[in-house]
Amino acid sequence: MTLVFMRGLDLGLLEVTGRNLRHEKVHSPEQVEEKRSALKELLLAAVELNR
Repeated sequence: MTLVFMRGLDLGLLEVTGRNLRHEKVHSPEQVEEKRSALKELLLAAVELNR
C-alpha cells in the first residue's frame, strides 16, 4: 500500500514522487502495526496542513 501526500514536502517525507508529492510505502499488515504511530502522526499533520 502506498500513502500519497500531496504536500508531503511540508511533512518532511523522504520518498520522492514529484516536486511536492511524497509517499510512504507499507508492504505488509505487520508493517502497518510497526508504523502505526508514525502513520497516525503523518495523517494528522496532513489534515492540519489542509485546514
